[in-house]
Amino acid sequence: MFYTGKGDAGDTSLFGSSERVYKDSAVCEALGSLDELNSFIGFIKNEITDLNGFELRDVLGTVQHSLFAIQGEIAGAAVRVTEERVIELEEIINSIEKTVSPIHSFVVPGTTRVSAEFDLLRTMVRKVERRIVTLQRSGDAAISDTTLSYINRLSSFFYALARLAEEGNEREAPSYE
Repeated sequence: MFYTGKGDAGDTSLFGSSERVYKDSAVCEALGSLDELNSFIGFIKNEITDLNGFELRDVLGTVQHSLFAIQGEIAGAAVRVTEERVIELEEIINSIEKTVSPIHSFVVPGTTRVSAEFDLLRTMVRKVERRIVTLQRSGDAAISDTTLSYINRLSSFFYALARLAEEGNEREAPSYE
């Protein structure tokens, strides 16, 4: 069934709870922002297969699964993103940073279509981060330090991909399916 009708009054239930929360609550705002982010990652994952020799599909799929874990954590499930996922992102970021030119000024988004898409993802992650911090500060959910680190690294990851796409524009275009 694609609908239950239970949310018609503007409230919903969270994982494993019979308690109802309003759909504009801090929890629902964080979950909705994560859903938007994950959906756009899915779009990019299926649009761009390779970025200057960097295979994206598997990495972005792993990111999506990590975001599901974060959604579960926020909704009250006993799942968490792991420290290993944070380290994986850091390693990828460090690898990309070695291949791109140093930054000497602000980078204006939209140098290429692909870099603009990654910049959009970066800003979506920053929105998710704001929603999660609001949620944590309100006390409505216990958010792990690892989750906060992961989300923070994720915006850096997408910034690194945007920079890689900008530099790739000078060398070769990314491949699309």
